[in-house]
Amino acid sequence: MVDLEVPTRRERATAHRAHPRRRRWVRLVVWGLLVAVVGWAVWLVVDGLRARHELNAAAALVSQMQRAGLSGDVDVVDAHLATTQEHARAALDATHGPHWSVARWVPWLGGHVDAVQATSEVVHGLTTSVLPDLVEVSGTMDPATLVPAQGRVDVQRLAEAAPVVTSAAAGVDSAAERLTRVQTTGLVGPIARPVERLREQVGELAALTSTAAKAVTLLPPMLGAEGPRTYLLLVQNPAEPRATGGIPILTRLRADDGLITLVDQQTAAVGNLREPVVPLTDEEMALFGPQLGSYLANVTLTPDFPRSGELAAAIWEHERGETLDGVLSIDPVALGLMLEATGPVTTPDGTALTAETAPTALMNTIYLDSEDKDDRDEFFMGATGTIFDAVLSADWPAAPMVDALAEAARQGRVMVWSAHDAEQERLNGTVLSGELRGSVGDTPVIGLYVNDGTASKIGYYLDADVVTTTSADGTEIIVEATFTSTAPPDAGTYPRYVAGDGRNTEPGNIRANVLLYAPTGGVVREVQRDGEPIGVHSSLHDGLQAVGTTLDLQPGQAKTLHYSLQLNHPNHIPPNLTTTPLAGKGT
Repeated sequence: MVDLEVPTRRERATAHRAHPRRRRWVRLVVWGLLVAVVGWAVWLVVDGLRARHELNAAAALVSQMQRAGLSGDVDVVDAHLATTQEHARAALDATHGPHWSVARWVPWLGGHVDAVQATSEVVHGLTTSVLPDLVEVSGTMDPATLVPAQGRVDVQRLAEAAPVVTSAAAGVDSAAERLTRVQTTGLVGPIARPVERLREQVGELAALTSTAAKAVTLLPPMLGAEGPRTYLLLVQNPAEPRATGGIPILTRLRADDGLITLVDQQTAAVGNLREPVVPLTDEEMALFGPQLGSYLANVTLTPDFPRSGELAAAIWEHERGETLDGVLSIDPVALGLMLEATGPVTTPDGTALTAETAPTALMNTIYLDSEDKDDRDEFFMGATGTIFDAVLSADWPAAPMVDALAEAARQGRVMVWSAHDAEQERLNGTVLSGELRGSVGDTPVIGLYVNDGTASKIGYYLDADVVTTTSADGTEIIVEATFTSTAPPDAGTYPRYVAGDGRNTEPGNIRANVLLYAPTGGVVREVQRDGEPIGVHSSLHDGLQAVGTTLDLQPGQAKTLHYSLQLNHPNHIPPNLTTTPLAGKGT
């Protein structure tokens, strides 16, 4: 067949000339796109570097502001605020714009853009919405604000700061939540690491501002801003351990419009009734017996301090006819930490107490030196009263005292229960609450508690080391607890009130009733003592499995308990460990 569409010579020549033009046009387009992409990439890089510079500058200033705030230098805080905001604004501008919007749609690059923009947005939000609030109340949040002047805390000033601090805490919580949504998996290190560091720092700031918000909300009413308050302070003695501390001495405190006074002191021999003053659960009866709710000296047998507070208040009202507003707890180790801030004190009998000597004097020396119970109680109450007088005198630097109380609370040596429901609701979940928990969020909580079985002050010589290990698949936790008696070989010859009377174990030995609480959803499958299986003897307590074991330790002896805990689902988060604060290094 003849092709009637064969191009003419002219047409072929025209087509030949068109191809080079088309090729040149394609090359121009390609080069133009390449230049645009490179320019866009350079724009991103330049702005990214500028943002990093601005964020680093802002971070440096915030660190200076934090140090100045903690030292009470409000002028430095004020001076740096505007500059910090300028750096944060520049970083925000540098990470937003059309070039960033395009980058969000580029595979792999989009996640990096999200992370960079989230960082700048969070920092900008914190510097514009949160920092001004914190600067506004920085004088109020100065530790010196909490120092009693002639025994009185300025509760009005704290109350006025509460709305601002609460607003700041909400802003930080929002920022922390925003950062938790940023996925850093698969991001390059120079971007992933700063985001993760910022997330950690904002998380720490959220904890601090949350604590501050609770403090300025709770302290005014609890210190009597809305009317007088009466509290019972349990000065627990770990030399005779109880789950949350030890056998207490009782101190009655009154707070009225920020003025704190020590009313009186007495032993914990209150109650010893035939029946508990409030009904105990079957679980409590099985674990601790009826004296948990009938004898004030034994209310701390339970590791749940809010329950101890309820029971102590009920026994006190039944026996003394006085309604309490709350129950507090402290111990001689905490008092020693407080003496680091106040300096040495002298007791009514002329004994000098320092931060180093006070715990030993109150938990051990007095019981070795005196066989007279009244003399021992008088010394203990006189010494604690003298320390409280020194604290209320406010003749000490504020920051070390705040640090001392914070460390004591972290060790579980300072706890607070309020009889007012709204206040207790705010206390729950804080380091001061001492509540029994099996988890905090997704983190499992394991409890290991000791109740004395010797009926003496030999527990002063009890030490414990506890190590937890989570299996590779996250379904099992191993708890290794080694208990050691540091008592000297001749401890059996010590006075009866220290060595024990021999009814429960040989004088000089330590009998420790140990309770292991499994985390929420956890089950103890096996218990070994020094490598030998001893069976699992357990009860339930508030939905948690509690496994009991009794140890008898001779002077210098150590025994190890090995617990194998099975979780109901894999969890690789290291568990939190809550323990009885013992007299020595404890757990």
